[in-house]
Amino acid sequence: MEEEVLDYYNILAIRNQLSTKTQQELNELYEDKGAYLAFLGTVGQMFNNDSGFIYLDESFMDKISNIIQIHRFDFDEKIVKQYINELISFMNSTKTIQEPLKKAIVDNYIIYHEVQREAFFPTQTEFITSLAMDAVVFTVLKEGQFDLIRDYNYALMSLNYLMKTCPEMFKDEEINKRAQQLLEIVDKNTKKISIKKLKLKSAKKNYLEMNENNML
Repeated sequence: MEEEVLDYYNILAIRNQLSTKTQQELNELYEDKGAYLAFLGTVGQMFNNDSGFIYLDESFMDKISNIIQIHRFDFDEKIVKQYINELISFMNSTKTIQEPLKKAIVDNYIIYHEVQREAFFPTQTEFITSLAMDAVVFTVLKEGQFDLIRDYNYALMSLNYLMKTCPEMFKDEEINKRAQQLLEIVDKNTKKISIKKLKLKSAKKNYLEMNENNML
């Protein structure tokens, strides 16, 4: 997997973990120092490129902060200590942001994702569920584990998002083939006259356009 695509997936995975796992589960996951360092790197990328996510739910920042504490004082390397301090400094700075600005950040973040996913989210819970599905659909496309998908509506949203924000991953022949398989599976499980059928038609259109652009 190319480094940029791997970095992209790592952010999807962290969003999934923060949305679906308890603090205890996260602490166990990042008890290993290698996994802990990888987490720090991905969180830094998230703060730089996907910071809107952390404002969706206060628990996300709390979970990140608690994970950082696991090995905060266990490294002698100066660069690691400095990096951890930078992450903590950034998190502290978010606490001073006024509520109107925070609301604007969240609103814009949701609108952006609604456009990419071609979906509307009546509740924040549904939105976070959609974000958590991204890593699942990525794994399905990478490894072919279609049984991981429990909701085809959310799967379509995530597929739209992946095709629009990381089209380069679909240059992989196997991933591209599995994307087509996913569309076919959704088609078989969709009534002929339904809103999901319209969403499926749009996703198929996005798939064709993405492949055309990848060939340029």
